[in-house]
Amino acid sequence: MKNIKLTALKIVLLVFAAEFLIMLTLDHAALPHFWGTSLDSATIAIAVLFLLRYHNKAIACEKSRFSGFAAQMPDSVVMVGLDGKITYVNPAFEKATGRTQADTVGESPDIFRSGKHPESFFQDLRQTIESGKTWRGQITSKKKDGALYTEDAVIFPVLDESGRLAEFIGIWKDITDKLLAEEKILKHLQTGKVLNKILKLQMENRPLAEILQRTLAEILSVEQFSAEAKGAILLADEKTNTLKIGASAGLGAAFIKTCGEVVTGSCLCGRVMAGGKPLFKAHVDGDHEMSYEGMTDHGHYIIPIISGARTYGVLNIYITPGHVRSETDISFLSAIADILAGIIHRKKMNEYLSFLRDLHVRAAGTQDSKASLKLLVTNICEIADWPIGEVWLPDMDKPCLYRVSAYHTAAQGIEAFAAQSSNFRFKKGEGLPGRVWESKKTAWVPDVTKDANFPRKNIALACGIKAAVAIPIIVGGEVEAVINFLTVREGAEDEEFVNFLMATADQMSMILSQNLLSEQLVQAQKMDTVGKLAGGIAHDFNNILGAILGYTDFLIKDLKNMPQQVADALEVKKAAERAAALTKQLLTFSRKKTAVQRNVNLNDAIKGLLPMLGKITGENINLEFSPREGITLIRIDPTHLEQVIMNLVINAKDAMPEGGTITIKTEETRSADGLPPAGQAAGKCAVFSVSDTGTGMSDEVKKRIFEPFFTTKPMGKGTGMGLSIVYGVIKQNNAQITVDSVLNEGTTFTVYIPAADESEITAAPESPGRGASLKGTETILIAEDDDAFRAVLLRVLKEQGYNALAASTAGEALSLAKEHTGEIQLLLTDMRMPGKTGAELAEELLQSRPDIRLLYMTGYSDADIL
Repeated sequence: MKNIKLTALKIVLLVFAAEFLIMLTLDHAALPHFWGTSLDSATIAIAVLFLLRYHNKAIACEKSRFSGFAAQMPDSVVMVGLDGKITYVNPAFEKATGRTQADTVGESPDIFRSGKHPESFFQDLRQTIESGKTWRGQITSKKKDGALYTEDAVIFPVLDESGRLAEFIGIWKDITDKLLAEEKILKHLQTGKVLNKILKLQMENRPLAEILQRTLAEILSVEQFSAEAKGAILLADEKTNTLKIGASAGLGAAFIKTCGEVVTGSCLCGRVMAGGKPLFKAHVDGDHEMSYEGMTDHGHYIIPIISGARTYGVLNIYITPGHVRSETDISFLSAIADILAGIIHRKKMNEYLSFLRDLHVRAAGTQDSKASLKLLVTNICEIADWPIGEVWLPDMDKPCLYRVSAYHTAAQGIEAFAAQSSNFRFKKGEGLPGRVWESKKTAWVPDVTKDANFPRKNIALACGIKAAVAIPIIVGGEVEAVINFLTVREGAEDEEFVNFLMATADQMSMILSQNLLSEQLVQAQKMDTVGKLAGGIAHDFNNILGAILGYTDFLIKDLKNMPQQVADALEVKKAAERAAALTKQLLTFSRKKTAVQRNVNLNDAIKGLLPMLGKITGENINLEFSPREGITLIRIDPTHLEQVIMNLVINAKDAMPEGGTITIKTEETRSADGLPPAGQAAGKCAVFSVSDTGTGMSDEVKKRIFEPFFTTKPMGKGTGMGLSIVYGVIKQNNAQITVDSVLNEGTTFTVYIPAADESEITAAPESPGRGASLKGTETILIAEDDDAFRAVLLRVLKEQGYNALAASTAGEALSLAKEHTGEIQLLLTDMRMPGKTGAELAEELLQSRPDIRLLYMTGYSDADIL
């Protein structure tokens, strides 16, 4: 009995000792730390406490004190009886699961099952604890609200004094956040490696297709995407407004056939392309417009590939059905999309730079400015994937822009827009080209169908045109052309593309400046050569005509009693005079006829010609004059000015056989402001233009209109000298002329004439009176190499009473002068002769006859001849 009491006493002491040690260790301050670090110590302590107490029924009441102790624990405690019913849960359990004592005690632990573990898992757990052993492991359980969480659990049996199972105690710690953190770290490590590999790809000079394929493979190696292991990278094709596959993995031929080309705005990828924001789908739903044979349920992450304001395409990664959206996944894929955008951007920039390097060679090889601009627009559209490119030029009178060429793809809407745009004209400030013409600055329109100043809006609406950009090509401070690009996608300004266009426009301006100078040089050389030829022909022809006219006059005089013969001779004289007039025109074109310049009021000069011009044009043509009042005086030969105006009006009349309107307009400008006259110094100019509404002319005809004898009129309707005379007169008076013409719409000639200096007034030389006597008795020495003309001169002078000596060369003239013993009052000499010139003859003759007077004859007025 004594031994029994002693044993009971020992047990009691051991119980209180264990409790004391536990309470020292698990005071209120240390308790959370203790339970938060390990379940092993807690398990041992609880086991000791309960085992000791259950060995003595006398202290069974201490079980209630354990409940108070368990209430202090930060982790969940659950007690389950042998009948499988829960007998106790602590407050930490209630907080973790959302279940209270009231709705948990008496229930089976099966209410915690999440469905994540098979039945064999729970059978193994029961066998372990029912055999008296402790079970340790991780369990995924379900809270009251259905949410799942993972626990690090210890479940052990409690034995009674006879060693039989009395109860089970489970202690578990919620490690969901810990596992998520660990998983996140692992994902970060894995995705970090993938990002590093993809970053290295952008440093390698590989084809874009290879980079895209390798990038896709790296993405699909990541755990959360490897289950499906399917995906594609689609790139934008702005010409067709579609997305096309740049790389794919795990997707069969059916997918390629159906989804190989996705219209922007349609299906999932198309909407991401249009909207520019990531998209997540856990399953195939109604938004998934496109389907293909064999397609099963799946989810998507679709990420736009964006650089600045430009979307280059989309990244489409397949995920398992029901996948939970993860911002971490989206951030990872967005980072890859950013890297791809940078790679594509650099590839584009390299293409642009290569284009700019080659542009000068390609465009410079085409001397025609219009052809150069057409080539430019075509190449830009092809390299930048824009479906429409246009070239707009101002006409030479500057009233409007007209389209001279256009590039477009074969798409139906694009072709329709391009075709219907050909007849449009834009004044300054009108439409997108007109705005750029006026401002001389690049302009971007995000959506032309919503733009208040877009005259082609209805066509754009019908054809699906959206964004547009236009940029000026400036030469010499003025807009030489406007290039305009349009596309079917709406969007904010693409800074990358605009910068490329501006760089291209700058280079094109230099090329056009060089082309313009080259064209002017070639034309000047050509016209100079033709002028010299015409002048030479005219000089020789004049000698022949002089003989014909002289002998005709002799015949008329000698045959005065023979009326029929006189009439015939008069017809010969008329024909010769017409030939002489033509020769005079040739001399005017070749600038071999001396100009007598005066200060002239342009408006008054034109007004004075209007009555005569009205008779020339006839009743079926409306002649209009629009003068600018107060216009500056000009410096020009008045006769030349009349020739220019008359010939331009006659040319305009002939271009309108069915009638129309001729408009003469005067303006005032500075050569640095308007179209600058080539080779003329900056300064004030008066400008007049002659416009018609006639047949117009082609570019080929425009290139030749100033050539002598070139005409498009029927045989016998024109000599082809009218515009040649205009050209010669203009050049001789330091002026400039330009022409603009559109077939079947009309032509405008614009003439720029330098302003006069009021102090420089040249009086017209006085002509001798018609009644003055031409007879004389002096001796005249003639030096003329043309035999026929020399004979005429000799006869005319002798008939007038002069003593005439005739020589065919300078040497012969010197010999005659030496042999002649009398006085010689005058030397009449041709300037150009075989051997010595007329000037050299005169110089030598003056040495022996210093009192002799000199009279030169020539068909030229060149300074080097005179």
